[in-house]
Formats: sequence, structure tokens, C-alpha cells
Amino acid sequence: MRISRRNKHTHVGVAAAIMMTSGIAAVAADWPQLRGDTQRTGVSAEAIKPPLAVLWRFTGGAQNNNLTSPVVVGNTVYYTTRASAQQGGILYALDTRTGAKKLSFPNDPNGLPGGSYFTTSATYDKGRLYIGSSSGTLYVLDATTLKEVGGPFQLGRRIESAPIVENGTLYFGCNDGTFYALDAQTGEKRWTKMDVRNRRTVGYAYAAGEGVSSAPLLAGDMMLFQTSDNQVHGLKQATGNFRWKTRLPYAFLPNGMTFAGSSVFVATGPSLYALLPASASERWHRNLPNDIQAAPVVSNGIVYVGCKDAKGDAGLLYAIKDNGRTLWKDPVALPFNPMGAPVVSGEVIYVPGQRGTVMGVDKNDGQVLWTYRIQPATNRANINPGTETTIMSPLALSGGTLYALSADGSLTAFRADAPDSSGPVINELSPKPGTALNGKPPFVISAKLIDDGSGLNPATITASLDGKDITAVYDSKLSRIRYTTQSSGRIVDPPLADGRHEVTLRAKDWRGNETVETWSFVVDNSLPVRPTSSAPSSTRGGGLGPGGAGKGGGG
Repeated sequence: MRISRRNKHTHVGVAAAIMMTSGIAAVAADWPQLRGDTQRTGVSAEAIKPPLAVLWRFTGGAQNNNLTSPVVVGNTVYYTTRASAQQGGILYALDTRTGAKKLSFPNDPNGLPGGSYFTTSATYDKGRLYIGSSSGTLYVLDATTLKEVGGPFQLGRRIESAPIVENGTLYFGCNDGTFYALDAQTGEKRWTKMDVRNRRTVGYAYAAGEGVSSAPLLAGDMMLFQTSDNQVHGLKQATGNFRWKTRLPYAFLPNGMTFAGSSVFVATGPSLYALLPASASERWHRNLPNDIQAAPVVSNGIVYVGCKDAKGDAGLLYAIKDNGRTLWKDPVALPFNPMGAPVVSGEVIYVPGQRGTVMGVDKNDGQVLWTYRIQPATNRANINPGTETTIMSPLALSGGTLYALSADGSLTAFRADAPDSSGPVINELSPKPGTALNGKPPFVISAKLIDDGSGLNPATITASLDGKDITAVYDSKLSRIRYTTQSSGRIVDPPLADGRHEVTLRAKDWRGNETVETWSFVVDNSLPVRPTSSAPSSTRGGGLGPGGAGKGGGG
């Protein structure tokens, strides 16, 4: 399957009638808010099994560091980005089956006025969407028409706290240092206290003291949220009465909490804390080798959390038992640093990461089952290729479809039953077919391999030169394979012989579709030696992909 590239605000779809397969649960559930529910669990009731393939992709304007998440209600998925990298924010409503645009808010190609943009995920409740913005406005929209209904709530300071709506009450925080509980219909304050001076009951909001820059979550009868001074606050949900606050070390991580079992899990810097929600008492904490950059996910009492590896863009994924001890002997090596909050679906954890990578990992043994690399949209001018596709947005899963929002403004929908009958694309061949050049080492053979359908499976890449296998290195960062003859050290390769030489590359995607690319070039050792290609270097004897089979990123 090939995903075409057009100008912004485009989509690519397939037929709306999608046959269900055994890899998708029969019962689908909505994903109406950040991480799916008020506990911010990121756990889906549906089980979709990799490999997945792209069903469609819709591209809006680029928005780096976009922490908002897609939300899904029925056959509509809502997501936010900018109208362009320099313009205001825009909320899209797309058809989940085809990726076709239904509506957008505002109904203006330039997005929100004054260059403001959406800074929270939308929250759906009873036909309405609640969503905060950088201008300090919390919009209330009809989910069907995307027209404003009620509100908007004008607070004047940036709102980065994705709302919760529970039993008709709207809960959210603001960077003005206040946490609100409002009637979702009227905007009246729900928490009340006695004004002794005037002998009457008045509504109030909780003064947090510092900006509330994270989404709240519900933990039993407690409402928890973080403030920008690295403190976690615990209030009684029903009354807003203060119960506790505790300061945790290291840098503040937006939306870095989840609640499961009897604990709230908080990621801060390189540490993961397990706290009791009623008292903030610490049950345990674990220190990882590098900063945690996304909230953990908990399934069957096991906490899964990732961090950056010390080596390049690679990542590590840990599985920690409820007593703080690790389930796996060693963390799982991921091809890229996990950057967005993961989703658990059945026995699989789907993890988003740097450079547009989505990874499927077996939650029991840590085996990497599938990787996919979202390629950057081609209509992005003056942006460093490969960087703007990083996925910092939490993944969403609903109706058998996994949604990933990348920083280039693209929303990609994956399904286990999406059609994919084409193998990877092999291009940017070097040496160029038919060229003549000197064969003295270091002689470089390289090519780019990508797959827009189900993703490139690096373990299937093979290369041969003149019918003999050669050991090449696949660089998942650049999506390139490279072979270099040895020019120094104890063993030095001789120059390639004069005459015509033939290279054959083979690669499969995760669905098993194979591509074979063969080309030839001419060696004439009387020609001047060309400068070595600037592509990543490798040494003879390197393996395919970092860490061996199954560890490289998909194309």
C-alpha cells in the first residue's frame, strides 16, 4: 500500500467497508479523552495484533511538541494541530473509516485567531467537546457540528490541563494557578464553602499556587494533578477539599501520571514513583538510567515505562512489578526513544517514539513484534527531515484502529486488516545505475528502503554483490542500508575488479510482501577516486539493524 503525498489538509483513504479479522476484538469502545479514561490508563478493551498496516493518513499543518491526543467517538476521530507551522490551531473531525475530513474548528483556514493553538486534548461528554487553548480559552463545541455551544470559558492564562467531565462536572486546571470544578452546562462553580462574613454558601476554585500544567486524573474519590513546581496535589473530588500535596524531584513531566490498582504512578525525571492516592505515601520508586519522557502504562499489575538509551536515538522499555521489582531480567532495547504515552491492547504494548516510529512489543516477554516508521510529509519546507515526525502525542485506540499523531501534523490510522499488497520501496541507489567509478576501498554501496504499508521488516534485508552475499548495515535513523569495503586495519579489501558489477537487494514488509532490486555499475580503476559518501559509516561484518533481527525500525 502506498500513501500518496499531497499539499496540506489532505487524506488518503481506502474503501469504507473493512472486513473484520480475528486480530480485532468484536466489541469496539470509544476513546473519548486523553489516554481513554479518567484514570489516564491508556489500556484498551480491544485486542489488535500486529503487524498493522496504514489504513489512511490525513495531513494538517506541522506542530512540534504537540502533546494533545486524538479522541474517538463513534465513526469520528478528532485531533488538533496548527493550520500551518506559523498559523493558529485547528481541530479536525475525520471519518474513522476513510480519513475524510468532516468538519474543522474554527471554520477558517488560518486556524484560531492571533496564532493561538490548542494545548489540551479534547474531552467528549454527552455530545460536547471541551478543549483548552494557549490563549486561556476553554472552548465548548457541539461534537456533531463543531459549533460553539455554551462557554467559552475565558481564563486569560494558558490552559494545558486536559479536562475531565464526570457526572456533569467539568474539572481542569489553568496556568493561573487555579484548579476548577464547573457545571459542564452552565459554567457555575460546583465546589462550595461557607462565607462566614456574609453567612452564605459561595462557589470557589482551588488555589494551587503554581500553574496547573498537567491533565488531572481520578483515583477513587480523589482528584489528582501536578503543578509546575513539581508538586502533585490531592483533592477530594466531591468537595475540592485539600488532602495533601507532595513535591517530587527532577523536571516536571506534563501528563506523566496514571492510576491503576491501588497506586498512582508518577514519572518525573529518571524516576518512577508509586504513591497511595489517599495520602501520597510512597510505596516504592525506581530510578532509570535516563529521563522518562512519557507516562507509564499499567496492565495486570505490571508497570511498563520507557526512557532513552545512552546510545544515540535508541530507547529502553522496562516492566516493573507492583512491588517495584523488574519483571524482565533486562530492559527491552527499542530502536528509538519512546516519546509519547503508549497503549496496551491485549498482549501488545504499542509505543510511539522519535522519528515517527510506532513499535509493537509483547508485554509478556518484551519481544519487538512490529515497527513502523512514519515518513515526514513532503510539503514541509525548511524542516530538518526525519525530526518533525517524532510522536510526542499519546496514542489512541478505538474500533480496531490505532491512531498516531506526529509532529508534522499527520494523523495516521493503522489496522490489522488494512490492505497491503506491495513490498518496500528501494531507491536512492548508490552507486547510481550505469555509472563508472574507481573500485578502490572504501567502496560504498547503499540504498534507501521504506515501506508505507505495514512497515519495513529489517530482519528480512539481504544484499549480494555479483551473486555473493555481502554483510550490510541497516541504519534505522536514515532508513538506509550500507556496505563498505575495508580500507584500513589488519585486513584491507582489494579494489573491485574492472568491469561491470551487479548488486541485488531484497527486503520484505511485515506482511511478507517482498521487493527485489537489482542494478549494475562499472568499475574502471584508472578513474580518479571519488570522495566517500557522507552516509553513515559501517565496518565489514556488521549486522542488519541495531541489535540484530527484529530490533531495527520499520520504514
